[in-house]
Amino acid sequence: MADDHPPPYLYLPPGKQSFVPFSAEAPPPIPEGATRVVSIADTHNEHEAVSLPWGHLLIHAGDILTESGQRYCKRDEHKNVISVDEKGPKLFRKFAKWLGKQPHPHKVIIGGNHDLVIQNLTPEVVRSILDEFSPSPKTAIYLEHEEATVGGIVIFGSPFAHWGGRNDAYMSVESPFSPSPLSDPTHIVITHSPCILPKHSGIRENSDVIGAMNDAGTKLCVGGHCHWAHGLYFSENGNIPTIVASVCDSKWLRYKELKKGPSGKRGDTRDRTYGGYNLRFPIIVTDLMIPGGPPSKDDTFQIGLLSDPLRDSLSSLTRSGNDIPSPHHPSSLPALLFFGPETDPGAVVRLVPKFSENFVVFHFDDVEEAVEEVEKGDVMWVACVAKLGSKGNLGRDVMKAMRKKYSNAFIVLHSSTAGRKEETRKRVSEYVGGIDLFVAHSNEDVMLDALKELTKHK
Repeated sequence: MADDHPPPYLYLPPGKQSFVPFSAEAPPPIPEGATRVVSIADTHNEHEAVSLPWGHLLIHAGDILTESGQRYCKRDEHKNVISVDEKGPKLFRKFAKWLGKQPHPHKVIIGGNHDLVIQNLTPEVVRSILDEFSPSPKTAIYLEHEEATVGGIVIFGSPFAHWGGRNDAYMSVESPFSPSPLSDPTHIVITHSPCILPKHSGIRENSDVIGAMNDAGTKLCVGGHCHWAHGLYFSENGNIPTIVASVCDSKWLRYKELKKGPSGKRGDTRDRTYGGYNLRFPIIVTDLMIPGGPPSKDDTFQIGLLSDPLRDSLSSLTRSGNDIPSPHHPSSLPALLFFGPETDPGAVVRLVPKFSENFVVFHFDDVEEAVEEVEKGDVMWVACVAKLGSKGNLGRDVMKAMRKKYSNAFIVLHSSTAGRKEETRKRVSEYVGGIDLFVAHSNEDVMLDALKELTKHK
């Protein structure tokens, strides 16, 4: 759905399977009895520049901030947060103040993998901040593996996202859970990682979670995380609209390429040092036919701890089945860097579990972050596997940095193009300074065998 000049808003009418663009001056009428839901995600501190249409309910599906574990949070060697700069919580307070000014009577937010500051605040503190800036208490709610009810609408929220890389808020090293049914009814499900994503030959989906939502009478699933996948998806055997509501582009940019907000500044001034995202995609509006209609403006959220079955079900979105499990503890295995850009999420989901059998895996989807981590020299890298990537985000730059800093590292280029074209292999190898192995999807077993053999000598 990417477009250089997208419409400001996209509307999904009840029962339809495609969007209708509209402008702020001509919003579509709300069908009688419908609940209008406005969905956003991945604002990355640039919320001030987002103009929202009215709705009964506003949903933010995570990545409110752009914390990477080095801006405002200081962590120990095991990635535990040991201190937080006061400027981090101030950024969330700025967001809460903006959220409180939005016209929607009820608002729901969850965290994302860039929201380490929010995770560290604890749910109780986050909710107190939301109440401080809301017109009325308990009309804006934060959900962390929890279910809340407002009026007759039941909403389920979880921050789970694909494990990998430095941006790993809310991600655990616990064992995967088994999926269990959602409670009935659960009208809206919000997760940072969407349960359906596109792939080259159609879509890939978590069938367990899709089945649970079908059983629970779910009307809408909202996610974010994968900026590039912004849009609308339906399961192969269901009719639940799944929205990827990211509003920022997927390209990580240096400061000079970043657009300034209404104040003439970036939402987070440390974008000057670390870079960030630009806003790009339109806001998504959905009208849902939920029994009892929309909540009244006087209704407040009622919240309870998530039951074990619900926790299990949402955990399965990213930590069981075909999704990425948590890594082994870093003290026990050698380190492997995997550069798998967002343009090929299937490779990430497929390969990280296999790499994790023999390595501590550090996954990056942004070349600048990967290169920075290599050049820091904090990890003794044994191996590097890189996808070729795309213009502005090329795996060859990661491999070159690895070869320069760790001359004995075992370097693999995973590329069908390089596999077919000797000229490409030669050109990339010369640029990198030597590549040990070229593989494609069809012969990944060769790579896995070579990596396993490598660990026997480390």
